[in-house]
Amino acid sequence: MRVLHSPLNIANDGWSLSRGQRELGAHADLATTSGTIFGGAPDIDLAFADRGRLSRQLAKAAFVRRALREYDVFHYAFASSILDYGEGAFELMDLRWAHRSGKCVAMTLHGCDVRPARPGGCDLCSAACDAGRAATLGDSAGDGDAAAGAGVSHGLCAADECDRA
Repeated sequence: MRVLHSPLNIANDGWSLSRGQRELGAHADLATTSGTIFGGAPDIDLAFADRGRLSRQLAKAAFVRRALREYDVFHYAFASSILDYGEGAFELMDLRWAHRSGKCVAMTLHGCDVRPARPGGCDLCSAACDAGRAATLGDSAGDGDAAAGAGVSHGLCAADECDRA
């Protein structure tokens, strides 16, 4: 089984999960679009800090295209994906492509990224903390417990469609 953890390494969990999965015999990689304060270096650096904006986006798209061929499981974090450009058709684009390609898709939500924005809270991740983002991730009840939307499983490979992975 080939597992890709991305796009962020919140609390170093992507790095820790990938290393634990390797110990269990899986091929697991961490690909991040930004660094972490916790140290676990990504296997694949998608920040492309030395490139201009258009070049970065094209490089990310090329990586996603390759990843869709090479990985069985896509584990996303913090209510985002590698190609995530706001609302509508461009939101969580690669997550949707992975799901449509029949891949196992999972999303770990870390708390703030599933709650609707509220006065006095959630300053560090306000872009992810809105009702629209929670709805995209499946929070139809509006209670902050977003789990399954657009084929996203809460927890790694917990859904029936992921059994084959």
